[in-house]
Amino acid sequence: SFFAIVAIVSIVAGVLGAAFLLGWSLGVGEAIAAVMVVGLSVDFTTHTGSMYSHAGKEGYNDRQDRFKYSALYMGPTVLAGAVTTGGSTSVMFLCQLNFFSKMA
Repeated sequence: SFFAIVAIVSIVAGVLGAAFLLGWSLGVGEAIAAVMVVGLSVDFTTHTGSMYSHAGKEGYNDRQDRFKYSALYMGPTVLAGAVTTGGSTSVMFLCQLNFFSKMA
């Protein structure tokens, strides 16, 4: 839907805008990070959006009830993805290669 596209574009623009403000030039590492950001933002948006839509089919017609349903049933999955991403990123802080420390 339109709101999903706006959310994905906002996430990608925010992250890539931050990289630009940090003065990073567009290299191989930044291109890989851009692809990862797109993938993660689409993953988050589609999971929560599809469950929000599914809540309507389950009889939840109020916007707040549909949000609660999607947060209850898809929230743990999205949170687990965030935790594993954060955990793997925290290990990269120990790396001495510039690529890994920059991506962390």
